[in-house]
Amino acid sequence: MAGEGSEGGVGSKSEGRALFRTGTFGTEGYWSEAVGLGDGLSASGFTIFDALGLGMQIDGSAIGGLGVRIADELTTDLSPGNAPTLREPERFIDALQRGAIVGLTVVDTNGDEALDIASGDRVGVTCALCHSIVDGADYAGDLAMLPGSVGARVDGPAPDQLSVAGLFAEASNSRALLPYLPLSHGTIGGEPISRTGSFASRASSEAEIDALLRDESAFPRGQWDMMPDGIGAPVIMPALYDIRRSAPYGVAGEFAEPTDAVNAHLTLGLDPTTLLTIPGTIFMDGLAPGIGEEVRTAFDGVIMDTGVLAPAGGFPYVNAPQSGTPGLPATPVGLRAEFRPLSLVSAYLSGLVPMAPEAGDPAAVVRGESIYLANCASCHGVDLGAGVLPSVPLASLLGNYTPTTLLARGFPYTDVLDDRLTTFDDRLVLFDHVFTQNPIPAAGRTIPTPHLMGLHLRTRLLHDGSAASLDDLLDSVRGAGAPHAFYVDGQSRTDLVEFLTRD
Repeated sequence: MAGEGSEGGVGSKSEGRALFRTGTFGTEGYWSEAVGLGDGLSASGFTIFDALGLGMQIDGSAIGGLGVRIADELTTDLSPGNAPTLREPERFIDALQRGAIVGLTVVDTNGDEALDIASGDRVGVTCALCHSIVDGADYAGDLAMLPGSVGARVDGPAPDQLSVAGLFAEASNSRALLPYLPLSHGTIGGEPISRTGSFASRASSEAEIDALLRDESAFPRGQWDMMPDGIGAPVIMPALYDIRRSAPYGVAGEFAEPTDAVNAHLTLGLDPTTLLTIPGTIFMDGLAPGIGEEVRTAFDGVIMDTGVLAPAGGFPYVNAPQSGTPGLPATPVGLRAEFRPLSLVSAYLSGLVPMAPEAGDPAAVVRGESIYLANCASCHGVDLGAGVLPSVPLASLLGNYTPTTLLARGFPYTDVLDDRLTTFDDRLVLFDHVFTQNPIPAAGRTIPTPHLMGLHLRTRLLHDGSAASLDDLLDSVRGAGAPHAFYVDGQSRTDLVEFLTRD
C-alpha cells in the first residue's frame, strides 16, 4: 500500500488525511445546490452495481460485512434476487452516508449530527475522488463490466478506470457543469476545442449534457477537465506522491508551491461559481479576452435558467476569503483558503509514496536501468523519485507541431494557440505560462516533466491519455509524429518496461 510520511506530526497527518478524504471547503454547496449530485443519485436509483460499473472505489472498512457480501454476490448471475446488496439503491445511499464512497462525502448541513441526504444534508466532492483508490481486498475489479473496486483506502494513486464525467451525469442539474465542458467560442471562430467536436451551450438540455458526459470518446475514463474555461481538454488524473519535492504542479507547470496548487484546485476546480465574482471576472478577462466573457455569460445564464439560488452573501460557495490579486498563483480568482488546512493537505500528500510493485526479473531490471539512464534520465531523473526536473519545450514532444493562432492576448501572455490535429496541446490553450514570474511572450510553450513514481499503477499514459500502455508508449509503431516520440524496440523495450514497473 501507499506509505504515509510523518511530516507535521501524527495529529497533523491525521487532520491532513481527513481533509484530503472528506474535506469540501464549502464546495458541497455547488455540487448539491447547483449541480444536484446528491438529488440525482437518489432520484435515479443509483446502485453499488452502477458505482462499480463507473469504476468507483468503495471503502470496505466503512461498510463492515457488506464488503464480503458484495464479493459473494459478484460470483452470482448479478440478478436483483442474487445480488441485492449490489442492486438495491438503498444500499448505495447507505454506503455513501457511511463515508464508504471514495471521493464523495455527505456534509451535516442541518447540524443534527446525523448524515441523511433525505433530510437535506449535502453531498460534496473531495480530492480523493481523483487521487485515491482502494486495494481491492474485497473486490479488485476483475469483471470487465464492473471495473471499480472494494477494499481498504490507498491515497495517492489515481483511479484509472473511473468515469468522473459519467458520475457527474447522474446529477439532477448537470447543466451547471457548463464551464467544465467544451463550448463554441465565437471569439476564436466558433469551432469548439474538444475531443469529438461536440460542445455544450446555455441552450443545451439536461439530456444533451448527460449524453456528452457519458460519451467516453469526449471524456475518457481516468480523465477529467477541472479547468472551467469552456475548453474540452480532459487529462489523466495524476497520482500524488511526495508532492513537496515534485514541483512545478499542473500540466503547464502553473504552480511552484503545493499550497497554491491545492488552493487553485479548490477555488477553480471544485467551484466554478468563483467565475461569477468580480475577482473571477478579472481573472478570466485577463487570461482570455472575449473567451472569459463568453464562459461567464453562458454559465450565469444556466444558473438563472435552472433556478439555482446564490448562497447567503452571494457566490461563490467555496469557503475561501477574498485575498490577494486575481491572476497570481496564490490567488488565481482572488480567493485563498485558510493557511492551516492548505498546509495540512500539502503535508499529507508530501508523505505519500506508491505501493511497491511486484518483483521482476532481476537481470531484465538491471538491463532496463542501463537503458533508462542512457535515454530517459536527462528528463525524468536518475532514480524515478521526486526532485527538481526540467520543463520540456512542447515542440520537442510533438512532431510536426503546427498550432494555429486563435487569439492574440498580448503581454504578459502568449497568444492562444491550438493544433487541431492533436489533443496533446489542448490543456495548454489558455493555461500556458499563466503565472510565469518573468514572462517572455515569445518564449515557446513548455510542459513540466512528470515524475515516474508509481508508474506500475497506471494504464493510459501522457497527460491526454493518448498512449494505451507503457509498452505502447515506447513502441516505434506510433510514429515520429506522435506525442513523446522516444522509442525503444525489441528486447530493450521489454527490459525498460521491466525496470519502470518492477521492483
